[in-house]
Amino acid sequence: MKEAKFSAALVTFGSFRDRYSDYKEPKSTPELLEEATRVDGLSGIEFVSGWDLKDEYLDDIRSSLEKTGLAPVACITNLSFSPRWAKGSFTAYDPETREAAKAEVRKVMDQAAEIKCPLVNLWFGQDGYDYCFQADYLKAWELLVLNLKEVADHNPNIR
Repeated sequence: MKEAKFSAALVTFGSFRDRYSDYKEPKSTPELLEEATRVDGLSGIEFVSGWDLKDEYLDDIRSSLEKTGLAPVACITNLSFSPRWAKGSFTAYDPETREAAKAEVRKVMDQAAEIKCPLVNLWFGQDGYDYCFQADYLKAWELLVLNLKEVADHNPNIR
């Protein structure tokens, strides 16, 4: 039987916020990775684009992963938390929005390759399904498949 491996999103170790204030002082990405090493059995880390995965953090991430022994297991695209994606990303009716979404995914794929992360996780949290009977679901499905194929070709080494 294979040994189970466990990972956590790095944001789990960071500062959380509600409507009124932050719960903890913000920490740097290396500090968060160091904190993650204190969790027994944790061997992998997931990064969220725009939060703890930014171009200016890549050198720190690489060196911190090497230092801590944690493995990068997934880079999660942030295609839901900005007003830009309010009416979808890959399935948006606006072609400029779809192009921006594909550019964002390609950027995250490049960042994942830089930190030797094999997987980019896509979450389409605002892609039309919140709008019952307001979306053309067949067209949305076609756009999703078309755009997934297109970004998958960007780097075949990233799943």
